[in-house]
Amino acid sequence: MFTRIILFTLLLLSQHTIAETQGPFLQFGRNEKLLEQDVAEAIFLAVMKNIQLAAQIQALPPARATKYNKNLHLSGEIARTASYGESHPDLIQVKPSYYHLTSIVYFKKSSTFKILSIRDLENLRIGHIHGVQYSFDIVQGLANVQTVSDSKNLFTMLIADRFDAVITTDIDGESMIERLNLVNNVNSTVLGRKDLFVYLNSGSAHLTNKMSAEIKRMKKNGAIEKIIEIKRQELLH
Repeated sequence: MFTRIILFTLLLLSQHTIAETQGPFLQFGRNEKLLEQDVAEAIFLAVMKNIQLAAQIQALPPARATKYNKNLHLSGEIARTASYGESHPDLIQVKPSYYHLTSIVYFKKSSTFKILSIRDLENLRIGHIHGVQYSFDIVQGLANVQTVSDSKNLFTMLIADRFDAVITTDIDGESMIERLNLVNNVNSTVLGRKDLFVYLNSGSAHLTNKMSAEIKRMKKNGAIEKIIEIKRQELLH
């Protein structure tokens, strides 16, 4: 009898909604490795505040964030690319995008080659950060690619000639170049721009329309651009 009571209690607990299991705050995941995620987080929290929902962001390794989203330990993930949604069709993309990443390739000024586009990466030793979808999309099909854990390792290995070029984002790259005092040593080329979206799971699907409407409103009235500018100044100065 006691065992049946325990099992029944566990069953009831397992049927709690996302909101109940997460307490007063809805939990969302983000990539822990890029400074752009700080900007994306600030925008997202402003969206949630405007629709009167309390949210917290957990900075996680990308694979873990995906796992937690899919098993409903999170309400969703922020700042993921469109290709991420294509790889995970069971997740719900909130449209429109609310931020973007500008992908940059960095290489030493002393290099004997030029990089004007992605095609110029083909015969080079390329480094990028592990678990970052947008850079993974860029390097697919390239023969000599290595991942590292973070931006500091990326640029340290570039200067040590272990990479010919490295790929990251503009804020992340500019910040690390300044931090390592590499302004006079590194050139850069813009490779492209990726829009970023919020991805919800089935447990939080009911938030889709409300979040979508607020993102549209904030894009139209310029509120998102103001947040981007403020956070960019904070991160680069």
